Amino acid sequence: MSQRTAVDLNKAYLLLNHGPVTLVSSAAGERRNVMAASWAMPLDFDPPKVAVVIDRSTLTRELVEASGEFVLNIPSLRIAETVLQAGSVSGREGDKLAALEITTSPASAVGAPLVEGCLGWLECRVIPEPENQRKYDLFVAEVVAAWADPAVFSNGRWSFQDGENAPSTIVPAGTSLRPATASRCDPADSEAARLQPALDLRQAVDTPEALAIDDDIRRTEDPARKGRLAFGLQSGLDGIG
Repeated sequence: MSQRTAVDLNKAYLLLNHGPVTLVSSAAGERRNVMAASWAMPLDFDPPKVAVVIDRSTLTRELVEASGEFVLNIPSLRIAETVLQAGSVSGREGDKLAALEITTSPASAVGAPLVEGCLGWLECRVIPEPENQRKYDLFVAEVVAAWADPAVFSNGRWSFQDGENAPSTIVPAGTSLRPATASRCDPADSEAARLQPALDLRQAVDTPEALAIDDDIRRTEDPARKGRLAFGLQSGLDGIG
């Protein structure tokens, strides 16, 4: 018989929220922005659709509502620090893309830019659902163009390599390492590299529980345990937009 332990209902979403963090890029008029978002998911096959939660307080929300478009960019660990920074400051404080020296390219079907250094790009056009957007901050969109790095995605499949600097390593959502003390697993260790957590993009201040686990991460000599502990530091919160 399978072993089971009860999960607090307010933590139940963490059983699902362990996929790649995305960068949501947006533009309207002369303004543009990028924010981190963990709560993004595929929704349909034909036509392809996605759903993403964009908080009503963010500049991204304002730009997406104005333009009806956005791009979901899937970053690699090579730009994890940039992703962390993009999720830590608001675009209302200035041009976040310029301030963080984020390089972009024009999209093919929408006005929002494609973020360089990523592994996948989904150009999206919002399907208006005012009630969902108002009540749940939930946006449904049709994917009107999609792109991927051919070195890591072909024939509908990801093909990952180990190592922090490998172009095939996505930034997994749900990890919670502080930028100043983030522990790194040895990229030469395949198990550690596979489990190597990225920086979580969150608005919340570190909790005592998270700090205790982070201290354990930095103390342990076992790289595989280090990776497992850090992956377990799940918060599921998105970055500031």
